[in-house]
Amino acid sequence: MTIVLSDISAALFWECWSLEGAQAPRRVMSPQSFGSPSAHEAEHARRLLALGSCEPLHLLVGSSRGRRRCPGFVTHCCTKELPLGSFFALGDDIFVAAPELAFVQAARWLSLEHLIHFGMMLCGLYRRDPVALEWADAQSASFALRQAIGGPASRLPWQASGECAPDFPPQAIDRPVSGPPQQANGEPVPGLSRQTNGESSPRQFLQTSGEPRAASSPWRKRRLRKRAALTSASELRDYVERLTDIGGKGLKGIRAATRALPFVVDRSRSPMESALTMALCLPCKLGGFALPNPTLNASVYLGRSDNLAGGVRWDSRGLPYFECDLVWGDERVIVEYHGDGGHFTREGAAKDARKANILLGEGFKYYVATIDTMSALKFPEFAHRIRLDLHRKFQTSVKDFEQKGIELRNMLQRDYLLDRRVSDIRARQEAELCAARNDGE
Repeated sequence: MTIVLSDISAALFWECWSLEGAQAPRRVMSPQSFGSPSAHEAEHARRLLALGSCEPLHLLVGSSRGRRRCPGFVTHCCTKELPLGSFFALGDDIFVAAPELAFVQAARWLSLEHLIHFGMMLCGLYRRDPVALEWADAQSASFALRQAIGGPASRLPWQASGECAPDFPPQAIDRPVSGPPQQANGEPVPGLSRQTNGESSPRQFLQTSGEPRAASSPWRKRRLRKRAALTSASELRDYVERLTDIGGKGLKGIRAATRALPFVVDRSRSPMESALTMALCLPCKLGGFALPNPTLNASVYLGRSDNLAGGVRWDSRGLPYFECDLVWGDERVIVEYHGDGGHFTREGAAKDARKANILLGEGFKYYVATIDTMSALKFPEFAHRIRLDLHRKFQTSVKDFEQKGIELRNMLQRDYLLDRRVSDIRARQEAELCAARNDGE
C-alpha cells in the first residue's frame, strides 16, 4: 500500500529535511494510488522518519472508504483533484505532500499568523534539527516525555554532521501544559508532581520520571542549519491558483492560504527573522505596523572597494557587497537581527560595527534588532523609527492595538510545531486511557 504523509507529519518533515544530497526526496507527478495502510506499514513509515512510537502519523487517503480507525495514525481524506507535482517520493511506496500542498493543509490547523510564519520557513534558507517525541513505557507508569533519538545507533539521514538532535527548546519546556496523565483507574501516574498552579510542564515530566537525559543533548533551542529554499512565495501563489482552477476552490484551507500569501516573504534565514518581518509588516488588525514587505537577506552593493573589511563579500564580477537581513532598497533602509552569541563576542561586535559604519557611510539608515527589541516597551518605538525612514504614515482605528502587537510578537516566538506534536501525543494518550477505563468498566 502507498503511504502519503500529510498535514502535521508533512509539516514536520519539511521543517527538518533538505532537497539536497543523495537521500533528498524527489518531486513526482502523483502516486498511482494511496489509501489507509495497515498498522505494520504505518509503523514502518514511523521508523523511517524517527517518530516516537506514541506519536500519531498523519496520512492522506484518496477516498472515505480508505479511512480506518487504527491506533498510531490519523487519516485525512482528499477526494479533490490535485495539481501535478503535489507529492515527493521518499522511498518505496512512501510519499509526502509537497511543500506547496503542505502549506495549504497547514491552513486547516494553524492560525493565520503561524501559517504565514510556516510559509516563510518553506521559502526560507534554514531548517531545524528534528526532535522526536516518545512516551515512556506505559507499564512502568512514568508516561514521561523523553527524547526518542540521539543514540549512536539511531543516526538519521539529515544528521550528516553526526550530531545528536537537541532536546525541547526552553520556551516549550517551561511553558505549563495540561496536568499529568492518569492511570486507567483514574489515579495520578506515580512520580509526576504538580506545579503550585495545578499545571505541569514537560521539564517536570523529565525531571521527575527518572528518565536519563543524553549527555550530548543540552537543554537548548533546536539548532538551525542552512538549506536551499524548498519553494518560493510565487510558487506557493501559483500552486494555490492551479488548485483553485481545477476545482479545489472548496478545499478546506484554500481561503486561509490565500489570505496568508501576500505576507509570505522569501529568503528568511531564521524563525526570528521571519517573526521580526511579520511584526513590522502585518496589518494593524493582526498586531503589525503595516510596513511594506522588505527583501530578506538581500545583496547590498557598495559604491567603493578600497579598504573594505568586516564581512564584505565579492561577487563573480569583483564587486563588493554585504548581505543584509531586511532591506528596503528604494528607501535605503536596513534592519539587521542579531540573535546568536556570535554577534556578542568581541570579534563579532567589531565585525558588526565595521559593517554598520560602512553602510552608514554609503548613506543607508541602519538598525539593529535583538530579542530584547521585541519587548512590549521597545518595539513600538523601534517600528515607528523605521516607519519614518520609509516615509509611511501610521493611522489605526484598531482597538487594543498595543495589546494585539504584544500577543503577535509573543505568539511568533513559540515553537508551534512542537506544541502541536505534544498536543497530538497527549490527545492520543488521553483517548487510550479513556478506552482503558471503559474496558475496565
